[in-house]
Amino acid sequence: LPDSQVVCCPNLDCPLLGTAAIMGRDVHPRVLAAVTGEPEDAISTALEAAARARLLVDLGHTYQFAHDVIREVAEGDVGSARRLLLHRRIAAAIEHFHANALSDQYETLAYHYLHGETWEPALAYLAQSGDKARAAHAMEQALHFYSQALAVCETLGATGFATAVTIAEKRGNVCFDSGNFPGAAMDFARMRVAAHVLDDRHQEAMAQAYRGMALLYAHEFEDAEEVLRAALTLAGTEFPDARLLAGTQLASLLSLINRHAEFAVLLAEAETLAPSVDDPLSQAWLSMIGNERRTWTGRYDDEIFPAVMQGIINVLDHGMTLQEAVEAPRIWTDGGTLLLEDRFPNLPVLVAELEGMGHRVSVVPKVAGGMNGVLRDARSGLLHGAACWRADGTPVGVSGGFATVEGDTLAGVS
Repeated sequence: LPDSQVVCCPNLDCPLLGTAAIMGRDVHPRVLAAVTGEPEDAISTALEAAARARLLVDLGHTYQFAHDVIREVAEGDVGSARRLLLHRRIAAAIEHFHANALSDQYETLAYHYLHGETWEPALAYLAQSGDKARAAHAMEQALHFYSQALAVCETLGATGFATAVTIAEKRGNVCFDSGNFPGAAMDFARMRVAAHVLDDRHQEAMAQAYRGMALLYAHEFEDAEEVLRAALTLAGTEFPDARLLAGTQLASLLSLINRHAEFAVLLAEAETLAPSVDDPLSQAWLSMIGNERRTWTGRYDDEIFPAVMQGIINVLDHGMTLQEAVEAPRIWTDGGTLLLEDRFPNLPVLVAELEGMGHRVSVVPKVAGGMNGVLRDARSGLLHGAACWRADGTPVGVSGGFATVEGDTLAGVS
């Protein structure tokens, strides 16, 4: 058994093995030497002896415990006070040896500083680990690291509130992006509490706006309206970004429950605020609720048909592929303001030229919604599918053998 195997090796340096166990399953000789203060030759001799005893496996530049049970037994021989000290030393050694590639060690450093109860660096590395996981779309890992970071914020007390605001916002957005809207609402509520304690009205208003958005998506309409109106009150005229976010979310809610007169008031205010607010989320929402207005006023096709026409012109007259055609920037007007998507090249020059021709121009994130298309190549008979960035469509080919279109047999449809 691993326990008796450790006990029956009197020639081994048991304290050294215990220190190695605190490092984790992987044992790096240089780090172990720095932590213990022993010469590297002595460390190598001890690790080789442990490998001969089949407690460790020699992997070349590193060693690895042969079994987790062996590591747990060796770690169990280390007292709690010394364990704290070793975790701190190990973290410091890793920072020293990996200073040029520290991002690869965020998770390990977070672990050691957390278990070494060195709260400030533990919090920093937990936050960075969460950001790293989020960037890699590892949502469950991101939620785990952010939860640990929030727990450290609670341990720190008053000095942790500012970081708690940021971490709770990040965790709430991860929950929201993962479709866990009730969880997002809880995180944004935690963000609001921390901001309130700090007397940060701006962040408190943003937290309420985010929370209202999450409740809207969770179909908790009454709670969403109450929270969003509270956000508008907090934002006042002092925080236009929070007011725009809360206003667009509340407008969307009111349009869903057929309170169109109230919706129109909020939409008008949002359109006035939008040029002064640099917030892609709110700008995208404003574009969406503008389309919702056209839906319930019977004017949704005002944008759909011109958008489709522009896609067809892009293929026939400009020689674009179908994918290029549906993704190309669009324009639209109902006889008043000329809407230009912000993706046009040389946009400032284009706007100036159009205004010089007498047009009233408004730059918007998008015109109409996503466009999906299927094009049949008349020469090859192949079908081409495309979906644009304005929505979440994806062209998918399903292999079903031969397909017949207008009497022609198409080979190789996939």
